[in-house]
Amino acid sequence: MKLMSTTRFELAPFEPADLLGFTPQPAQAEDYQWIDTVNWTQYFKTGFAVTALIDGEPVCVGGINQILPRIGDGWLLISDRVSNREMLYLFKAFKSILQSELQTAYDRVQMTVDADFAPAIRMARMLGMEQEGAMKSYPKEGKTSYLYARTS
Repeated sequence: MKLMSTTRFELAPFEPADLLGFTPQPAQAEDYQWIDTVNWTQYFKTGFAVTALIDGEPVCVGGINQILPRIGDGWLLISDRVSNREMLYLFKAFKSILQSELQTAYDRVQMTVDADFAPAIRMARMLGMEQEGAMKSYPKEGKTSYLYARTS
């Protein structure tokens, strides 16, 4: 897969150090707290991840982890520094990656989205994913997440 690049925007292979100094958007700040940058390399041995850079600074990390043969779990962690225009670049890049992976490596890619986070729900739908259900008390008590999936 060819990684995308423009003058300001570039996709590069993920490195755990990309998360150092990374400040996630407020809706993902709680999710970011469980991240241990030292162990992320081990985490990605069953999938892949990329880092989106704008002007050389990491603004998003995302990827797909294989959870079963030909079934992947997609994820994105987006910086609080990303503008709406830059979000469009991220969307196009990750949509292209998802389409490529569904043609080559996966029959299904799924992701969970916080039910209270409308921008993430919109992005899942724009990626061609369909909501399959609600998961109560996930990822923790009192929260609800939606399961979205796209198949090849």
